[in-house]
Amino acid sequence: MSYKVKLLSEASLDIKEIIEWYNEEKQGLGRRFYKSLKSRLNYISNYPFHCQVAYRDIRNILVDKFPYQIHFRIKESEKSIIVIAITHTSRNPRVWKRKR
Repeated sequence: MSYKVKLLSEASLDIKEIIEWYNEEKQGLGRRFYKSLKSRLNYISNYPFHCQVAYRDIRNILVDKFPYQIHFRIKESEKSIIVIAITHTSRNPRVWKRKR
């Protein structure tokens, strides 16, 4: 059974900013990032417990081919995934704590 993926507004803003930055670097690169991100979101929708726990109930997973990670929480009672943030791997991984 797959879980419904819900993005917090902050996570949506993270995605938008990342795509814009990549498109400024090279046209079409933002679309490649988004495609890779969607693939990982689909994966966590189907296998949320396969991802490592980073802090308390927050899990994360790397985005393929890009230096970003998805931070999320599982709401088992609602069968949903709450995406809290998308962060660059060189940043402090707990940056999402202020976004909760």
